[in-house]
Amino acid sequence: MKKVLAKLAGKTAFFAKEHGAELLSAAGVVSVVSGVVMTTKASLKVHKVMEEYDRVKTKLVMEEYLKIEDDGETVSTYNEEDVKKEVIILQTQTGLQLVKMYAPAVILTTTGIACLLSSNNILKKRLVALSAAYKTLEEGYTAYRRRVVEEYGEEKDLYFKTGLRTEKLEIEEINEKGKPVTKLVDVVNTDNFGGSPYSRIYSRATSSEWMNGSIIANEDRLEHVHKFCNTRLQAQGYMFINSVYEELGFEPTIAGQEVGWLSAGEIEKLRKQGIDYKGDGYIDFLSLYNNHLKSQNRQNREEYAEIPLDFNVDGPILAKLAILKLEQI
Repeated sequence: MKKVLAKLAGKTAFFAKEHGAELLSAAGVVSVVSGVVMTTKASLKVHKVMEEYDRVKTKLVMEEYLKIEDDGETVSTYNEEDVKKEVIILQTQTGLQLVKMYAPAVILTTTGIACLLSSNNILKKRLVALSAAYKTLEEGYTAYRRRVVEEYGEEKDLYFKTGLRTEKLEIEEINEKGKPVTKLVDVVNTDNFGGSPYSRIYSRATSSEWMNGSIIANEDRLEHVHKFCNTRLQAQGYMFINSVYEELGFEPTIAGQEVGWLSAGEIEKLRKQGIDYKGDGYIDFLSLYNNHLKSQNRQNREEYAEIPLDFNVDGPILAKLAILKLEQI
């Protein structure tokens, strides 16, 4: 029996430790709401207490001020000191009554606030631990990629990182003599492309803004969108990735409503407040293609063309925007 109880106690303690923040948060919310309800109920009774206080106070003054003598005449025997003492006693009694009425609500609300603060403190500690773990993973990943570059070169590292690969593709062309010939060309296979969750393939099949014609025409359009989005970013100080998706003819995402970029000026404001914000201060989604894939892509016919876009998003920016707006108020 002792072993069962010890095992049960251990499981309970582990559950409480694992879900401590959630339990405290829930208890805090329930306590605060209950405190508000009890405060409302107590407030509905205050007017009765105060009415009784006014009635008793008036009675004390009148009884002290007017006294009936044995001969039936009413005479003034007003004693200010006696009245003050009686009123002080009455005020004390009324105050204690009000305290008793509001004490449960105050205790519940205070307890709830304490639970919420404790929950927040636990979450902060977890966030610090998570950040430290993430930093360790990031350092390990960086070291791994450095070894890949040393062993296989930057191109292989790029393909490992993005999921891209090169392969041979047979296409038919008409030669100078007007006869069909089969030609082998190097193409970039994008089936496993995914530099990040925000990466996209710009092609006839994926984008409503694709321009039928030459690869160069679509490259020029991407350059135009790239410049426009950066100009807009610097003008308004921020930009969500859904806005960029819209310019490129992609479907918006739920995450795209929160993820995006801050301009260099806004990043500097955050750093002046002591906030370590990692961001480039500009929008980039063409470096991967321009630096590594453009030359191969131009060998292909338009129907085979795909342009991988890897976005350098800062990450979630809503919380930082709230800080910046508060600073302006």
